[in-house]
Amino acid sequence: MQTRHRVSAFAVSLLMLAGISVATAGSAAAALPVCNTAANVWDTDFTNGARDFTTWEPVSTTATHFNQCVLYQNVSSRTAVKALQTALNACYGKGLLVDGYFGNGTRSALVAVQRSLGRNPDGVFGPDTEFWMKWPRYWADNGSYWGCFSTWEIHN
Repeated sequence: MQTRHRVSAFAVSLLMLAGISVATAGSAAAALPVCNTAANVWDTDFTNGARDFTTWEPVSTTATHFNQCVLYQNVSSRTAVKALQTALNACYGKGLLVDGYFGNGTRSALVAVQRSLGRNPDGVFGPDTEFWMKWPRYWADNGSYWGCFSTWEIHN
């Protein structure tokens, strides 16, 4: 096992010297850009008279769709991580310090939420987690708090 680890480390070093980047958060994360900011995402709730609402979510300014991005430990935007931490606190009672750092506490909270949702508990925030995870929602017309709902709950 120790020999295999050394060989792997040597191979990664060679790839890095050759200018080839190596993804550390799994192949799904490697295929998507890092969420580089957060934004108020607009949507419509057709069950409540087609009222618009907003939610503050991690997004990418380079992705083809706002939620096609990832966040993972030690390689993340502080603004995007703050949006994730805010949702983990507001909707799941995780009690995280909203500091924008994706450290062990944020990762552990995310793994627990992923596990509770029956998703892959890998500690990587991506489109699947975004779709199933609850987010604090606010009515767009007056900014009042509506509640915590997932994208799946809104659209199904």
